[in-house]
Amino acid sequence: MPSDAHEPESPRLIRREDLAQAAYAGGTWIAFEGEAPPEAPWENEIDTSPITAEEMTGIWLTTVWGQESPVWLDGQPVEPEELGIPAEIADRLRDWADMWNTQWNPDSGWEPRARITDYEALGEWLARRVKDACGPVRVSLQPAHLGRSGVRTIDGPEQREPVVLRLMNDYGARMPVRGPGGRPDEFVTEFGVGSFSSEINARLEAWAQEFAAFMDPRTGWSAPELAAGHAQEGADLVHAMQAELGPDYRVELVLWELGEDAPARPDRLGEPAPAEP
Repeated sequence: MPSDAHEPESPRLIRREDLAQAAYAGGTWIAFEGEAPPEAPWENEIDTSPITAEEMTGIWLTTVWGQESPVWLDGQPVEPEELGIPAEIADRLRDWADMWNTQWNPDSGWEPRARITDYEALGEWLARRVKDACGPVRVSLQPAHLGRSGVRTIDGPEQREPVVLRLMNDYGARMPVRGPGGRPDEFVTEFGVGSFSSEINARLEAWAQEFAAFMDPRTGWSAPELAAGHAQEGADLVHAMQAELGPDYRVELVLWELGEDAPARPDRLGEPAPAEP
């Protein structure tokens, strides 16, 4: 997989009041104020009929229950390594297949505790990585539970728009990550692409716990002496998340909890803190 050739940009610092978003009844989606609610999923027809092998030209990513590799070439299952896919992406492809094998029941569908959005997010991320690794060959993604309705062709890196995430605390949120539209789903869930590394997960949880300990809903941030460190850790997390997600994703930092105490540019906001000796 090609690496990002340019240096990461400084984290973009934005304020909560600039988001201008409102959650509607039910809490299942967020939109800009004044927008009408989207149609309910059951109001749209979904074609879940299967794709035939003859239709699967080029490389396809789709999970099949009981199968360890989700990679297909011209309708035939193959191992990722046969296509020159890097080992770390091959491992994640098998993780994706394992999510399907353990969380989907061929008789009854998704298991009660299945993380469906994680399955979809990881599939999207993997499809982009496979396209980057395999070049001009056509790459198609099909989340298995969506059937024919879920099929789409993956654009090359020069044609793709970045997915924007926000590192942002909020009351009651264990993981301070919000995906496109402010929701912790789609492409990236609140747990990352399928999941962030355990190190980043631990740091995200600790950052959110600091917010919970010192952010009073009535009086605001109660520890001014910790403001600079809180802002710096947010900036460092942005860089760590960006490196793990890859060039298709842009992480923005929202420090609304610090209010007027939030520096426009905290110390070294544009660069990660130096490593401990």
